[in-house]
Amino acid sequence: MTFTPISADSHMDLMYLPPDTFTVRMDPAWGEAIPRVVERDGRKARVSGVCERHPRLRLVLGESGIGWLPYMLERLDDTYEERLADDLGLPLRPSAYFKRQIWATFQKDFHGVRAMAGIAPDNVMWGSDNPRRDGTWPFSQKAIEEQFRGMGEAVARKILCDNVRRVYGMAEPAVPARGA
Repeated sequence: MTFTPISADSHMDLMYLPPDTFTVRMDPAWGEAIPRVVERDGRKARVSGVCERHPRLRLVLGESGIGWLPYMLERLDDTYEERLADDLGLPLRPSAYFKRQIWATFQKDFHGVRAMAGIAPDNVMWGSDNPRRDGTWPFSQKAIEEQFRGMGEAVARKILCDNVRRVYGMAEPAVPARGA
């Protein structure tokens, strides 16, 4: 499967998507039932049917942090099941679309790392935001050690490098032979 990843940080409109991407197939009144913590387009992506209509679309919420995701995914699922499922008739819950098509990045988010490691470890990616002052650089290694201390190596590897390789189609770097 070939696709072009679209990475949009929280400061950018998703203007490069097809014009019908976020067309909402629901009564506008239901918009009030959807939690307002996440920005408008991200919310619509999960409950408007856009992910169902565009199953190959991949969204990356760059510089979004991840600590808010456990609550938001739970709340979106609850709201969908209690108030929107009959009207929208989507085959999956919003959290399932997130796990299939949406990723989020973070720099330092100790509690978010712990929570998302159990909820959706394949959908979060660490980043240093180098070299901006609000990033972890030049203390990135320390930030990684603190956040991932005690976490299983397989999950930490996913979040630190494997997920970004998979999302952006990057090859595993060649490791030089010892003694070479």
